[in-house]
Amino acid sequence: SDKFSSIARVDLQSLFSRRKIKEIVELNLSAVQNKSEMKSLDWQVEGEDNNFIKHSKRNKIKDEEYIIELAPMEIRTFQLEFHD
Repeated sequence: SDKFSSIARVDLQSLFSRRKIKEIVELNLSAVQNKSEMKSLDWQVEGEDNNFIKHSKRNKIKDEEYIIELAPMEIRTFQLEFHD
């Protein structure tokens, strides 16, 4: 069904409504490296003109909104810091 093949938006501040998020950092899946420090990969795709596809940059988190997007079958890891 189309319901399961669309992007889901998750409001992290709503999930943690009892605390105020101070900072959020996306990590790699094993949670040992900041995702912004990782080198993006270029994938060679078979077919016309041997075009290259860059890794998606759509996963930006807007400051103060803390809304993330998850594509179907996507797993993302975040480290959250809360205000005292």
